[in-house]
Amino acid sequence: MKVVIIEDEPIGARRLKRLLLQVSPNTEVVATLESVMEAKAWMENIELGNIDLFFSDIQLADGLAFDIFEGSPVPVPIIFTTAYDEYALRAFRYNGIAYLLKPVQESELRQALEKFRRERTLYTAHQMDHLLEWMDQFRQQATPHPTFICYRNDKIIPIACERVACFFIRRGVVFAATPTDEYMLDESLDDIETSLPSALFFRISRQCIVQRQYIVNARAYPGNRLAVTLSISVSDDIVVSRERVPSFKKWLAGQDNGRLSL
Repeated sequence: MKVVIIEDEPIGARRLKRLLLQVSPNTEVVATLESVMEAKAWMENIELGNIDLFFSDIQLADGLAFDIFEGSPVPVPIIFTTAYDEYALRAFRYNGIAYLLKPVQESELRQALEKFRRERTLYTAHQMDHLLEWMDQFRQQATPHPTFICYRNDKIIPIACERVACFFIRRGVVFAATPTDEYMLDESLDDIETSLPSALFFRISRQCIVQRQYIVNARAYPGNRLAVTLSISVSDDIVVSRERVPSFKKWLAGQDNGRLSL
């Protein structure tokens, strides 16, 4: 099976590819594309009849994935991946469009692939008319993920929230930890929390917010708390406060948002 992944988060793309090969070892990922522009250019120079299935994130760095397919529907099934709220998911269900809620879980991916093999009609060009009917409404609902201004020496550096594994407070100063470094911010953690998509980020304590896709595991920690291991190295301990442990577990299972009332 030949697959194309459209995903602007490298970690998310690698995770999806790894899960695909686990669930379906004969899968060949033909291309991994990161933007609307790149995807459109790639599709202009490829024979789409040789592709079996697309996996596409909705919110890309330069626009919505719908912009790729609008005006030039492709005769290839598409499974959308999304971190958006129930509004979007209801629209997908209503129109029979396949989706996976991010972060993609192996069991859900397996089910989607089984349905694809059984029906091979998860999403095809004839559904574009239905998609266009609610696309404008979705665009009004979908808000771009925030970018934060960070400081390092005499440099001002824009950091997209997707790159941040966690935000934390150290000695009264807020930092953003990315796979490459830690950056100081001017905003308060409360202000940062309100601007983040709650499907992706969780306020685990008064001192820290974590992003779901960077979480490797969580283990028991003194005081009925949880210690979280991230896929990047962070100099501070990442600990879920005792009162947040139940909500954190629900959030990991996709049953709760990450808002914390202080």
